[in-house]
Amino acid sequence: MNRKNNFLILFIIFIAGSVIFFTREPLINIILIIAIIFGLDMSSDELYEGIETITGKKPGLFYGLTLFSFLTSFDEIAVSGTSVAEGYPGISIGTLVGSVVVTLMIFLVVIKFSRTRIDRKYAPFILIVPSYILLLLLLKEEGLIATLLLTVATISISLFTFYYLGREDIVEKVQVDRNDDKAGRINILQLIFFTACILVFSVYLSRGTASMGIYLNIGEVNSGYIIPGILGSIPEIVVIRSSIRKKDSKSVAGIITGSTVIKGGILLPLLDFAFNYSPSYNNFTMSGSLIILIITIILIFL
Repeated sequence: MNRKNNFLILFIIFIAGSVIFFTREPLINIILIIAIIFGLDMSSDELYEGIETITGKKPGLFYGLTLFSFLTSFDEIAVSGTSVAEGYPGISIGTLVGSVVVTLMIFLVVIKFSRTRIDRKYAPFILIVPSYILLLLLLKEEGLIATLLLTVATISISLFTFYYLGREDIVEKVQVDRNDDKAGRINILQLIFFTACILVFSVYLSRGTASMGIYLNIGEVNSGYIIPGILGSIPEIVVIRSSIRKKDSKSVAGIITGSTVIKGGILLPLLDFAFNYSPSYNNFTMSGSLIILIITIILIFL
């Protein structure tokens, strides 16, 4: 599919998606949500390819950990932010937890089938999120000070992760064919358009998710977990698969670690503390996710 067709498809979704503000009809919302998620993924891919071409560098660990992990997480980050702005913080929390769980599970499947070896030094950093969720459950009754200390500790460790893993990585240049249409000069206006699409689609998805949550009576956290949390993990999965095909295991490790830490080690603690979210053991979204995360991580590094 060429870029002109992508622009047309995104423009149609951009216009049609606004209907989600005016209807709570379940069938229409489902159709719109599917189209919006497709638009988010397409926008993320276009933005990813554009910036990769501009840098002209092989991703490796450093770019995987920072630039590409951020780009592949951008749709979930945007959904999270717009959900808070729209008055649905629970959707934001559910989105981040669901995305981390699904990304790690799919990551496990992909590396096992591709027989890709990931250095065990990344294990402690992938454990940041389940450790945070476990401590959050244990400290539920300990009050504001305990939650604040946990939040500060988790975010500090997460920021240290980027410094520690990225400080010695060597970024290799990639040979870019300047005769290739995709490798030509990227129009900055196009990048702005794709970024705007991600932000607008995220607003649409937040509103649609809230409507579906009300209709299904499952609450904000669970609806965020199920819809944007699970389906919004597609960009990470696509990029991880591409990196494996190129035998770039450092990029794979960087993307999965960076994506997990950004969403689960920085944004999630901030939101939990800001909105005083107190999960309980009988809350499937948090306790169930904790069990799944621990099992998945163990299997990844066996």
